[in-house]
Amino acid sequence: MRTIRSLTILFISGTLVLAALFDRSRGAAAVLPAVAASSVSFAAPGGSTWFCPGGSGDNGPARVGVEVVNAGSASVEVGITAMGSKPSSDPVTDTIAIGAGGRTVVPLETMIPDDPWVGAVLETGNPDVIVDQIFDGPTGTDRSPCITRTAESWVVPYGATRIESDGEQMVLLLLNPFPDDAVVDIDFDADVGLDSLSGVVAPANRVTAVDITNEVTVAARVSAIIDVVSGRLAVSRIQTYNSEVARGLSVEAASPGGSPVIYLPNVELADGRTDVLSITNPSDDEIAQVDVEIVAETDVPLDPIELTIHPRRTVTVRLPDEPRLAGLDKFTLVVRSLSGVPVAASLDSLVAPDGDAVVGAAAETGADVASKDWLVPIEATDTGRADVVVVNPSVDAVARVGFSVIGPGGTTRISTVELGPTRRTSVTASELGGSQAVVRIVASSPVVVGIEAAGLTSRSMSLGIRTGPAVPFSEVP
Repeated sequence: MRTIRSLTILFISGTLVLAALFDRSRGAAAVLPAVAASSVSFAAPGGSTWFCPGGSGDNGPARVGVEVVNAGSASVEVGITAMGSKPSSDPVTDTIAIGAGGRTVVPLETMIPDDPWVGAVLETGNPDVIVDQIFDGPTGTDRSPCITRTAESWVVPYGATRIESDGEQMVLLLLNPFPDDAVVDIDFDADVGLDSLSGVVAPANRVTAVDITNEVTVAARVSAIIDVVSGRLAVSRIQTYNSEVARGLSVEAASPGGSPVIYLPNVELADGRTDVLSITNPSDDEIAQVDVEIVAETDVPLDPIELTIHPRRTVTVRLPDEPRLAGLDKFTLVVRSLSGVPVAASLDSLVAPDGDAVVGAAAETGADVASKDWLVPIEATDTGRADVVVVNPSVDAVARVGFSVIGPGGTTRISTVELGPTRRTSVTASELGGSQAVVRIVASSPVVVGIEAAGLTSRSMSLGIRTGPAVPFSEVP
């Protein structure tokens, strides 16, 4: 692998002018809240700040817009500040009005035109507002929840950079919404070797794009550990595939550090589909002994996959190659660090053109907490299917799970199911009111919720949005 080159940083001048984050009377930027580091986005009772690391502008690999969903019973206003990546681009602020039960999309390239990369920060005092990023590029479409926290450490367990042979491009987006510059070090673990970038500056109130394809070349797999030496950031990964054997676009938020237990709800083995589990140990000096447990809709017990992950290293598991998974269709994976060493995990899914499943790419960051209350915006791509997955992590309690659909006319209860200990269930979009709906899930005990959508030409998957208190898996009854 070639030596790391010096990084060219794209940046913009200007300051973040979102009214809720700016003290106009004193002319100084207010301090944004430091939300607890969790991989699950949280619509807080008093409202939330949504950090959207963003995507590309017009003609880029992942044109980005933000979809703002109002799951409440009254109209709301949401402040949005878009930030670009060029020195000539100043931040642009606006206010969005959304009716009860409504949703609206703002293409960020309309706020910051002619910029290769653009992100946004949205703030609302309403707990019923949630924000997704939606992406459209030459290789496919995707959607991913915006992040509701910043952190000093981020992990991207998987990417690929074989751009010449397989059309694979991996880009990290660093969103710095604060008034001071941030400095980051990035360590890479790839199948072609180890490498690093040191002293990368992420300018204040700007988006910085780091094209890993130019830094770690010809890697079939590469992970990144982003240590923020100074400041705090929100980070995401854009991965594209463009070849005869694979074509797709997937965007996922990085994981803030790690957790001893992680749930990945949306796993499937289908003809032509390859799901890859990636687990990173961000520790500097502790080995992680990990069991990967399988939660399937079957009474047959399955032995866990046992892994050893050394410090600052990543292990990948190509799930179709695992004999113990033969015969399974849809299931959930539980990554459990037996010694308690925090790890980060993600699922990357790619469907080749010669199978029966929908062609495209999708990715999911693992859940590090459970909750009793969730919101899920459904957007079944190309009028295809969408499944809401609910997993009960309790070893003792039966979870009574209620599904309701929120619309302009109010909330309608659809169904209630009883979910046994360590079991999962899925509900289709057609059972929940069609291809576009906002679903509220309320359970009697903490659960994990995911969403997967597949249309004629594209796929996506992600976690739901937590609206209730976070429950660590160690505290699930």
